[in-house]
Amino acid sequence: HVTRLIGDAASKRRQARRPARAIKELSVEIALEHLHLHADGRERSVGRGRSGRKAAFVGDGDERFEKPQVHGVCAARVTVSDADVGRPLRWQSTSSEVVIAANSIVYDQGIVHAAVMTVQMSPTDARLLEAAERLAAGPFSERAATWDRERRYCWRNVQDLKAHGLLGMTLPRELGGQAADYATACSVIEEIAGACALTARIVVETNMGAVGAILAYGTDVQRRRAAELVLAGEKPAICITEPSAGSAATEMQTSATPANGGWRINGVKHWITGGGVSRLHLVFARVLDGRGAELGIGGFLIEADPKEGRYPDGFQVTRHERTLGLCGMPEAELRFDDVFVAADQALFPPGGFERGFADLMTAYNGQRLGAASVAIGIARGALERAKAFVLKREQFGRPIAEFQGLQWMIADMETEVHAARLMIADAAQTRAVDGMPFPARAAAAKAKLFASETAVRVVDRALQLFGARGYGSEEPLERMYRDVRMFTIGGGTAQVLRTQIAADALKIRTPQTRGGYQTEAGGTRASDSAEVSVADNWARVAGLPTAAE
Repeated sequence: HVTRLIGDAASKRRQARRPARAIKELSVEIALEHLHLHADGRERSVGRGRSGRKAAFVGDGDERFEKPQVHGVCAARVTVSDADVGRPLRWQSTSSEVVIAANSIVYDQGIVHAAVMTVQMSPTDARLLEAAERLAAGPFSERAATWDRERRYCWRNVQDLKAHGLLGMTLPRELGGQAADYATACSVIEEIAGACALTARIVVETNMGAVGAILAYGTDVQRRRAAELVLAGEKPAICITEPSAGSAATEMQTSATPANGGWRINGVKHWITGGGVSRLHLVFARVLDGRGAELGIGGFLIEADPKEGRYPDGFQVTRHERTLGLCGMPEAELRFDDVFVAADQALFPPGGFERGFADLMTAYNGQRLGAASVAIGIARGALERAKAFVLKREQFGRPIAEFQGLQWMIADMETEVHAARLMIADAAQTRAVDGMPFPARAAAAKAKLFASETAVRVVDRALQLFGARGYGSEEPLERMYRDVRMFTIGGGTAQVLRTQIAADALKIRTPQTRGGYQTEAGGTRASDSAEVSVADNWARVAGLPTAAE
């Protein structure tokens, strides 16, 4: 069943009065979570199986429908038009395939119904998800408390990820990857996060973020080298934050000045995830010309070998933070004193250094979606544990699941987690401007904001349901409570994400500098510039030229 029309309410009302054949073009969205399939007059229902990952048909067997698999809560979009009457419609991606018999499409009072003939996950995606489920249920769950207690990086888990192809699964096949899409990657991340958030973060950063930027903007040599390191088990580090430039990332002071045959990097980066573990670093720096004039912000690739204690001259790991949660993941301060970077290790986005920060940050949309998946994976893991606990825990002579107040807590948790998963799935299907292979910024921001805040609430309620037992280290809830708290901060605070979402929704600038709302260049009030494109608004916020300029 098609569950939602794409289009405004007026369009729906107009279309509802037309016969089916009068529809010229109608975009529809199919949620692949609960499907009803019809064949030979008999209905087949597809429901969510264990963990919401797989589906099986209920009812009389039909060989054509044998053992289909539904890709989590992913969505498919197809287009229906007159030309399609009498022949099947087909939607396909690397994740799944949907075939609709056009003569089964019924348009009734603004609602579209269709008989879905086949739903099949690709064998590669099915294998990746099954591997994630097995690892999460087994070794990752068993080891999670050890990494947390000993504040130790989970190298053993990394080897398991490597053995099952979960590192670099988004890499193209020619570079040794699985060519998995973001929907598959997010599902894998979520599954693992329910058992071990530390390991899930490694999956994020070996499939998104820095590696995504290098794949999109790097040279062939840079792309091959990044793929080689990732597939070998190395987690790249993206180096943006500085002591005085957190949310205001464009205020970074780290600089790159021209040198004979390359660049010299000077500055300090702080809260760098994987600092002291990662070999490959994507360092954002303010690019200066030979006279000291600013050219923009660029990315530079710097390699080290922390296991052997070898760093480029001038590169130091000066301190590690003692964090509340995710204790096995180092968060480090890195110092660069005249570190030389060869010219062929600079990352040149298509817009050059003038648009470098905006282009490079587009790749960060994928990282945000990965963070959202970790957060909601933790929440789902906590929720599943809470549901099992309230069914077996007895007080006042009966299971506490029979108390309505606790039932409502579970209902709210279940609803919020489901909504967040749908937002992530939707964002994973979007694409950023200019056709770049990253999720759209606004969709990623919404998903990350909603998923992270939902996750904090859900884990808090899950711990409450466990009572004192959840507060102690006997159960994983106290670790999950500490781990999940980071996700409303790292990768874009909830407040900054709200500002970005508002800018996209209102199509206006949302500058945060003092006096930023007073005037723009030429004296135009920001509130009068709604016709300016979002890209131009953000270019001005970043102090970069607009498209016209």
